[in-house]
Parts: sequence; C-alpha cells; structure tokens
Amino acid sequence: MYVNVNLRGKNSIEPYHIPCFEKLADFSHIEFLQRITLLTRRNWKTREVSVENFLKGAHVLDGGAERLVQHWVTVRVLLLGLRDQGEYIDAAQVPDPGSLYYSAGAPGYEHIAQPEKDMPEFLNFLVTLAPNESDGPDDREVWNLFDTYLTQQDVESFGNPHNLSEMLAKWDHDKRIANIPDEGATEEVKQEKARLGPKAIRALVRLSTVLVPHVQKTIMDQP
Repeated sequence: MYVNVNLRGKNSIEPYHIPCFEKLADFSHIEFLQRITLLTRRNWKTREVSVENFLKGAHVLDGGAERLVQHWVTVRVLLLGLRDQGEYIDAAQVPDPGSLYYSAGAPGYEHIAQPEKDMPEFLNFLVTLAPNESDGPDDREVWNLFDTYLTQQDVESFGNPHNLSEMLAKWDHDKRIANIPDEGATEEVKQEKARLGPKAIRALVRLSTVLVPHVQKTIMDQP
C-alpha cells in the first residue's frame, strides 16, 4: 500500500504493509475507500518510481492483484451504498457482467467491438488480464479470479478489517506456488499444485505478469 504523504502536493509515496495500513484506514468508510489508487503501468509516472525500478516490476501490481483490488474496491463501494442507503458510485462506472472486464477468457466470449484508441490496453484485458480460464468451449467449470479470491462479498465483510490483505495474501501464495517449476519441486509444493489443478495454474501464471508500457516509449517520455 502506498500513500501520498507530502502535504505540499508532490506525489511522493510512503510504503506500508497492507495489514499495518488496515489498522489506520477503516475501509468500511467511503472516505478511506475512495482514496485507494493502484500503482500500475497507467499512472506510475505520477509517483516517484524510477524507470529502472518500474521496468523491473518493483512497486507495481501484477495483473492478478490489479484486477482483484479494482474489483474489491468496486464491490465494497456498492456494498457501502447499500448499507448507508446512498450512491457512492455512478452506475455507468460499474462494468456490465457480460463486458470484457468480467467475461474475457470465458467459453464462447467474443468481444466484437474494438476500441478506436488504446488497443494495447484492450488486448491486455482481453488476454493477459482476463479473469476467466477454461479448458475449451464445452467447459462447465470455468476458473474465475474473483470467485476464487474475493470470497467475502457482503456487508458482513466490513467486520473483518483485514479483508483486503487476506485476499491478496491468498493470491500471492497461490501465484508463487503456480510459478515454481515442477522439476525439483518439493513434495509439499507438488501437493499444493495438485490442489490448484492445471486450469488454475495456467491462469495464475498468466495473471502473475507485471504489465509495462512499450519500453522505448517509456524511456523516451521521461523528462
């Protein structure tokens, strides 16, 4: 978790472990929740992150964590609206269940309309960041990122102040297991990979990617 700590407006950041930050910021209140900003390929230049560290993937969320936190925030804002009987998010800002955002990777999904701008980002969400993984068009047991890791999606989840860090810890654990080569793996790792299954492992490896913009453009755009 990174927080802007410079009151003079400079976008400096101070790192916190998420469980520690959860003790300071009560995410059952909209004022804290609306201040969450993900550090990704789209906004890293507004923070004090060097090109070298950025291209190494330092401080930047991997694809799975990016999708999970985005979805966690959206769901939590909607739940807060239900609890407080208010509207904290415009309905137009919530992706449709059948949209690219939620349905990419699902059997039979076809996104016919292509964007006039930002084709690379469209392809990111269509392929690398797709939340679904299947074994083909007849698969009836599709693996879904959100269903697997965002397990608390009700008002009762506000009673757990570490809801966010627990979700990401589970994601990080499975991601690390999935990326361990079979050759030389311990018996414990082999059992963990068997628990995950081939479908989940494919998805975990794919979503472990830290997406960065075109390298040459990233460097040329620096002041």
